[in-house]
Amino acid sequence: MARLDVAGGSRSAPSRRSRWAIFPPRARCSVGGTEISRDQACWLENFAAGFASEDGTCPSADVRDVRVAPDEAAGRIQDAAATLGGAVAAGATERNLVISDQGRMPGDMALSMILGEYLIHGWDLARATGQAWDPDEDTIRTAHAFLAGMVTPEYRGPGGMFGPEVDVPADAPALEKLVGFAGRDPKWAPA
Repeated sequence: MARLDVAGGSRSAPSRRSRWAIFPPRARCSVGGTEISRDQACWLENFAAGFASEDGTCPSADVRDVRVAPDEAAGRIQDAAATLGGAVAAGATERNLVISDQGRMPGDMALSMILGEYLIHGWDLARATGQAWDPDEDTIRTAHAFLAGMVTPEYRGPGGMFGPEVDVPADAPALEKLVGFAGRDPKWAPA
């Protein structure tokens, strides 16, 4: 599994997009070997609660205004990961996940969406902090195949969730293909 270590050094780092900043090291933790940010804690909690609920309904359609204190992030992420893992093990992916006003999605598709998001944002964090990011190749290909079937042109460009696709060589590693598909330049590095 992939892991990022953010110890010592700068309390923050630039990201590949000037409007984003990587949060201080205390604001991130490793879950199942994958490092994620405190903002992602809110989404992970929301999806985990939805998967764990009897009817598959997430408690919120939008968690952008939810704030997680840096000293709470690690515990909340670990708790949400345990909840999600337990729900998936109990078969929650066999039913729909209801993301409030955004509609419902088959559980296995929702889990694939979450996987893709965390792989891509893991790459963002690794690049911004100058670290390696080496998730399992099969996992990357699975996420890429899912996203390729879901990301339509209206999701790309200004105001979209993804930038325009970045061309990468056909023989590029799976991770470079995934991040290029997501609109990131696999060769990007912080200045």
